[in-house]
Amino acid sequence: MKPKNLLRLLGSFILLFMVLSCTDDELVTRDQFKNELNNKNELSNKVIMDNLDYPLELEGFVSFPSYAIKEGRVIAPGDIFKFPTTATLTKVDGQNYIMEGIAISPDGNIYVEFDVRITPSGVVSFPWPETYMIDQNTFYDITSIISYHEGTIIHGPGINKSTINFKGKFDGTKFQATSHFMGKQVEFGTIYFYSEEYLGDLIEGPISIGFSIFDLEVVED
Repeated sequence: MKPKNLLRLLGSFILLFMVLSCTDDELVTRDQFKNELNNKNELSNKVIMDNLDYPLELEGFVSFPSYAIKEGRVIAPGDIFKFPTTATLTKVDGQNYIMEGIAISPDGNIYVEFDVRITPSGVVSFPWPETYMIDQNTFYDITSIISYHEGTIIHGPGINKSTINFKGKFDGTKFQATSHFMGKQVEFGTIYFYSEEYLGDLIEGPISIGFSIFDLEVVED
C-alpha cells in the first residue's frame, strides 16, 4: 500500500474512533449547543435590526484597491484610491432594504441606489445596479464603465453578467461590503492609476481587484 493511501486510511480510523468514543448524549449536547448558539446570534442581531430607527444615515468611504499578481505590486492603493461616501438605508420589508448612496469622485458625484438584502444575522448581499448616475449622465452596464476607467476585461465569481455582486456584514452600526474579481488590462484606462503616464506599460498578467469596498458607519444623531 502506498504511504499516501496508508495515511488516509489511518486518518479515517482515527476519525471513526473519535466519533464512536462519544456517547449519544455528548453528540446531542454538542448539536444542541451549536444550534442554540446560532439561534442566539440570529435572535440577537434580529432584535438589533428590528429596533433600529429607519431610515439610517451612514457615512464613510468606498475604496477601489487593485493588485498586479504576476508583477507583485499594488496598482491602486485602497487607502488612497477611495472616495468619501454618504448613504441612506431604508427598510422595505422582511430582509429587503434600499440603500441610496452618493460617492464623491474626481469624475463627479456617483449616485447609486442598491436593492440590499440583510439577513437576521446581519449578512449583507446586493448587486451593483446596471444603471447609475454621474452628474445627470446615465451610464449602462457597470462592467463597461470599469473597462473604460481601467482598460481591463473583468471576470470571476464577483461578476454576474453586467452586474457586480457584493457580500458583507451589518451589525447595526458598521456596514461593510466588498466584491473581489479578476481583470486583464488590454489598454490604458482613463483613471490615473491605470494610465500610461502612471504605468508606463500595460499591466502584465491578471489583476486582483477589490471593487468596491464599502466601509460605512451609522451617523449618530
